Amino acid sequence: MTKEITEEENLKVMEKCPRFKFCNAPICPLDYFQDERVKLDGEDKCALSKSIRKRIGRGTALKYQGMTRKEWTGMKSWEAKSDEEKREIIEKGKNQLAKLRQNLA
Repeated sequence: MTKEITEEENLKVMEKCPRFKFCNAPICPLDYFQDERVKLDGEDKCALSKSIRKRIGRGTALKYQGMTRKEWTGMKSWEAKSDEEKREIIEKGKNQLAKLRQNLA
């Protein structure tokens, strides 16, 4: 379980983002309180790559470690799968990609 943090501590984490000073995204994956924020249709979303967000979020009190709730849930779902299930999903994806390439050729 993560600990609650203050707005000041939260801001210090968000300021580590290289786009912080000019970002217009109403929901920031580096925001501890992202679940409480509201995004309206048509508003910007975070454009910072997930790998950079994860690196910034690592070791912080962020619930999702720099990811969105959707990304975090997907990662946890993937981690919960057996090695066999993962292999099957990867193989199915490879087959679908091969079919797409054939259709484009």
